[in-house]
Amino acid sequence: MPFDNARHLRANEGAVPDFGSFEAALAAFKSRHPYLLFDKRATNRIRKRANKNSKLLARLETSLREPGSPPDEPELRSNIKRQARRLIHTSYLALISEGLAKEQALNATRAALLALCSEKSWKIRPVIKSFLDCAEIAVAVSLSYDWLYDEFSGEERLIIEESLLRHVLEPAVAAYRDKFTLWPRRRDNCTLVSNSGILVASLAVLKRYPGHTAELIRKSLLSSWRIFEALAPDGAWPEGPSYWSLARRYAGLMIAALESSLGQSFGLASRPGFAQTGDFALHTVGPFGAAFNFADSEERLDVSALAWFAHRFQRTVDARLVQSYEGWYLPFMAIWAKRPRGYRKAAEPPTGKGLSQWQSRVFSKYLVERPGSAADLSCDQGRKRVQLWRDTVAASRRRDSAHTGGRRKLYHRRRKATVGDRPRPRRL
Repeated sequence: MPFDNARHLRANEGAVPDFGSFEAALAAFKSRHPYLLFDKRATNRIRKRANKNSKLLARLETSLREPGSPPDEPELRSNIKRQARRLIHTSYLALISEGLAKEQALNATRAALLALCSEKSWKIRPVIKSFLDCAEIAVAVSLSYDWLYDEFSGEERLIIEESLLRHVLEPAVAAYRDKFTLWPRRRDNCTLVSNSGILVASLAVLKRYPGHTAELIRKSLLSSWRIFEALAPDGAWPEGPSYWSLARRYAGLMIAALESSLGQSFGLASRPGFAQTGDFALHTVGPFGAAFNFADSEERLDVSALAWFAHRFQRTVDARLVQSYEGWYLPFMAIWAKRPRGYRKAAEPPTGKGLSQWQSRVFSKYLVERPGSAADLSCDQGRKRVQLWRDTVAASRRRDSAHTGGRRKLYHRRRKATVGDRPRPRRL
């Protein structure tokens, strides 16, 4: 459900994005594709890096073999996600491949784009008033259009541009201008995803529709500015781990697209708690890997969004959380690859099996390396940390044992009092 954060705002928290350089950034913008998430200079590095990643290539080829037409899925939301993610995968594969593989990926991308551009509406679920469904498709279409701009013909580009105008830009302008539309003023994941999709689509066709896009970028920044207030002061998200993952993924895409296109995020990346939001993922997952699934959340937490955070803010803990990720977000892992490498493989911590939740926090405090430290389990400092952790766990078990024994004695005393002084008959 949408929420409204009633927290008291400090004097400097109710400000607006830094629009002082907004007009100058738009005037200095040069439409040299690709420019969404990376520029042409980075393409060769991404191509080399991606072709060395066997897990990424296997996932891209699997997406390429999937049927282009969506199956009859009972869950419309799952169908939307599948379409958008497949389009991103085939576009990325066409970007990094050569020869036959490139041709196959381009054909699959063209077919998917043609099918989406011919749809009557990208709002698959009419009951959803925000741009939640539309934003997922808009981001996929915009990235494909930008990454493969030189591969498309003039007619194909025109079809995609008019489709973005019809499905995203014009409805978004009407929604932002309508004072009775509620979703732009809410502070939930739906609004953030909607703003992200609108902003990325606007950046993709910034030179084609300068009037609409300039207004939409400004409006989406204003709406997102209020949502980021919920992250202060420590990066926690009140909608639970699953919606945290969704919201952070699209927040990262929004800021990455702004910084790669216009050179700045107009203050969004500096909002209180935003850079530290990876701590929320760290502390909401227990020793067995299950998340604290409050607020309609799933048991498993998708931490893929932290790939951009580790790349942008150089936080070692974020890099550690995503280093073994193998999901659909792998293409972006290759794009945002400048993540810190502060963890040694030889010093992998135990799994935490059998530990309570607070014990695992103690464990992470003394065993997991933090940014700026030089922890090594083979040195004296590492042995001291291990011994301190062991002593803490041993003390915890003794206390738990004493507490459990006391509860047993109290239980038997109460049972005896209910029976009275007469001893209970013994069963033979």
